Amino acid sequence: YGAAGDADGSRVWALDEDSGSWNPVGGFPISQVGLLGVTAGELFALSSEYGPFRLEPGGFVSISGDLPSTALAGRALTPDPGDTSHLYYGTQRDGLWESLDGGSSWTQMTSLDPGSDVFPLVYYVAVDPANSEVIYVRLNDSSGSVEQPLFRPDEEQNSGGGLFVSPDGGESWIRSGAGLFRLTFDPSETVTDEHGTRSRVLYSTGGGKTAVMVSTDGGLTFERAQDGLHGVYTNALREFGGRLYTAGEQGIDHISSSPDTLGEEWMFRKTGLIYTWDRAPVPGDDDAFLYVTGEPAWGNDDLTGLWLAESLACNDLEQD
Repeated sequence: YGAAGDADGSRVWALDEDSGSWNPVGGFPISQVGLLGVTAGELFALSSEYGPFRLEPGGFVSISGDLPSTALAGRALTPDPGDTSHLYYGTQRDGLWESLDGGSSWTQMTSLDPGSDVFPLVYYVAVDPANSEVIYVRLNDSSGSVEQPLFRPDEEQNSGGGLFVSPDGGESWIRSGAGLFRLTFDPSETVTDEHGTRSRVLYSTGGGKTAVMVSTDGGLTFERAQDGLHGVYTNALREFGGRLYTAGEQGIDHISSSPDTLGEEWMFRKTGLIYTWDRAPVPGDDDAFLYVTGEPAWGNDDLTGLWLAESLACNDLEQD
């Protein structure tokens, strides 16, 4: 599955393996696709105008339930990794919402209070797979960096941005000074302290002109994990099959060592393909992956698109 479109809006597309052609998936409206991802075997999509959707056998179905019309400008959607009927949904102006029944009904999480007159844009939500009570929420205001480009706050959303962490399922929130664009957990080890139990090792990036950061104390402190990385411009951060991958404006890197090395064994994989937006594995092939390049502000239009790498060495890329 992929999301692509033009100035008039995007659609969700599915690849027909027999014909090799991409076909639009029914049920999802033409709009900007803010998110497309799989959690526990279920595919979720987020529309910038019509709210959240889930893929069913006949196509996408809306799971906006009883959300008010003002909350349909979706910006973030994160299922609980252990229970995909438990959803967190972020909006442009209407804050953070929670559903416990797969999207049939929603409750606004008013406990998250950034202290601003106009609620900031909810840019990103992450749930710790080791303890779903631990929630990370990134709020963006208009004073924030343009290096987080998927959605921009309105001009009047000029304060209240930052990273907020809840250790108790949203009952209370702690404001953190850490920047966050993407967050990946290693749930194989946990730490327990006065803040509760959670994954011990977390990797993060602030997006754009920031490095990959690592925390080994459950997110309390972060330090750079950049030894061996080609640069600090990092947009994508994902874990697949026990390996952590990162990609930015200058190509792809991957690490296969244990978290204890703090990134010392990062290996640069490919130059020439720049401004990475995302990557995904090819099922059944541990070495192959799909790689998506965007269009940076300085041009290089001929490098934009979706690429297939048959091996981690990236010597045999095919543009699709």
